[in-house]
Amino acid sequence: MNIEIIGRAAFMIENILVNAPMGVIKELKEKKKKLDDISIVIITHLHPEEYLDLPLFIYDEFMAKRTKPLVIIGPKALKSRTLRIVKKTYGISRIKLLELDLTFVNAESIQNSNLINDYRFSFINTKHMRKSYSLIIKNNQTSLGYTGGAVMSPGLSYLLKKVKNCIIDIPNGEKEMTIEAFKKISEAYNINFIPVGYPDSIESELAKINNTKMIKEGEQFYI
Repeated sequence: MNIEIIGRAAFMIENILVNAPMGVIKELKEKKKKLDDISIVIITHLHPEEYLDLPLFIYDEFMAKRTKPLVIIGPKALKSRTLRIVKKTYGISRIKLLELDLTFVNAESIQNSNLINDYRFSFINTKHMRKSYSLIIKNNQTSLGYTGGAVMSPGLSYLLKKVKNCIIDIPNGEKEMTIEAFKKISEAYNINFIPVGYPDSIESELAKINNTKMIKEGEQFYI
């Protein structure tokens, strides 16, 4: 798998964008990436930090008269929230958006589903501040997990048993995955962890933890 970290809370695998936090569209444009090459956007949970640039993405593609299909996968309420923001912020109604080949899909319906090439995706319910999913991506060679700031839960435990590598959001908040909680997880599960979303103040401490691979923003890596 070829993974590219975009900012601190998003990454790309082929032409799939996972999460759309504020600033990710700007970063993609600075990298000279064409938005219409992105065919699928996955939003793992309804924390504003994960999807604030999604309405901008839709607006940009509407103004560019995109003709390629765009599929957005996420929690059930994502569609209504996103389209409400698009209308209030950019004045584009749902009727006008019919000009786009745009489809919203409830993440709960995606289990071991082939979304692109030989990659299979599954969404796992995990405990977080709002309705949240962690993500399992597999192909014939390896497997990757992603969890966005989730605290330890049966769903997260299940994910960590099923993957060889895991991108894990560690914002170091009291209600989210703290660095101490991450240390315990890294000791309990013999997989490779790629931390993201952490403040600069804990970077050196994270780098000392076993089974941790530090990846810089914008860097590509292979697993």
